[in-house]
Amino acid sequence: MSHRSNITFTGMRLPKAHEKAKGAEIVFTYDVNLGSRTAEETIHASKCYESWQQWGATRDVLTANCDRVESWRRNEFADMGFPCAEEAEEEDAKPVSYDECGSCGHYHRPEYRGDCRNDAERFTADRLDEMHGDGGWTYRDLEEQAT
Repeated sequence: MSHRSNITFTGMRLPKAHEKAKGAEIVFTYDVNLGSRTAEETIHASKCYESWQQWGATRDVLTANCDRVESWRRNEFADMGFPCAEEAEEEDAKPVSYDECGSCGHYHRPEYRGDCRNDAERFTADRLDEMHGDGGWTYRDLEEQAT
């Protein structure tokens, strides 16, 4: 039994680096009313030849999104300020930047000015590959940071 009346579209956005690494070109979000609570469901989608594919949510939510993902594929949302399929392709060219750390030998976000021992702000190259995909990140070495 379908419960589409309990499904509310809340937005669409370009994917984050870790979502891009898994093939997403666009992300749709929905709130699903479960009676006593509301859950957010996220749909990842990409173009596939002259069609599209989507994944990441329950069947009812994926079904509710079919017309919307087809409209995205055709760039029908561009004049409404939503990301379009062409923008998703352009975004792929911008890797996320990190700074090499001379103290701990790992990488930090350029704006981070805290303690290197903070595990949440200290990244290995392997971890950055997991987060952003191969080629999805770059870094400034110590010499580049000094200039």
